[in-house]
Amino acid sequence: MSQDLTKGARRLSRHDIVQGQSRAFGERGETLASIMPEEADAEEHRFGFEQGYRDGLRQARTEFEAAAAQARTEFEQQAKTALDEAQQTLRVEHERLATVSDALTAALEEDRRWAESAAVEMAYAAMLRVLGDKAADRSLVAALCEQARRELGSEVVSVRVAEADAAALQALMPGIPVVADASLQAGSCVLESRRGRFNAGLDVRTQQLRHALLAALHDGDAHA
Repeated sequence: MSQDLTKGARRLSRHDIVQGQSRAFGERGETLASIMPEEADAEEHRFGFEQGYRDGLRQARTEFEAAAAQARTEFEQQAKTALDEAQQTLRVEHERLATVSDALTAALEEDRRWAESAAVEMAYAAMLRVLGDKAADRSLVAALCEQARRELGSEVVSVRVAEADAAALQALMPGIPVVADASLQAGSCVLESRRGRFNAGLDVRTQQLRHALLAALHDGDAHA
């Protein structure tokens, strides 16, 4: 009898334990069922946040790169424009300086030619003064006439000189008829020959010398 009671008590205890565990599992299942949707929402929210963050970061990077490329293009265009303007300014300035340099060179060359011509004229004037003093004694005019007579030889028929020089030259050049010509200036000497007239006067010789000096200057400029 007592054994039957003991077995019955054990069966009752097992039953109670099983029932208790079933109730506990049921309560826990209800609790887990209530918790799982909240965790799923939190996970979905976290995933959506991370995805949005990545998308935003990607878009921001794309916009930044586009803005940087545009800024770089604008900067390069502005730099090119500034460089072109600077080069154009330099070309204009170079052309202006070249024009000024050419004008200065031409002015200096003109001054040089003027100075050389002036030097010739001054030397010519000084020579005339010296020759004028020499011509006063008629010896220079006589020497020029005698030189011309020797060049022409026996073809000389007469010598025409200024009235002021006639008497002195006749004494210095005996054997040749000396004709006083009122149309000639002092220092003039015109030799008449069978081939025509030959002017060997002081004025002609000095003019020839002047022209030769000026021509030499011009020839030097042409070959410079």
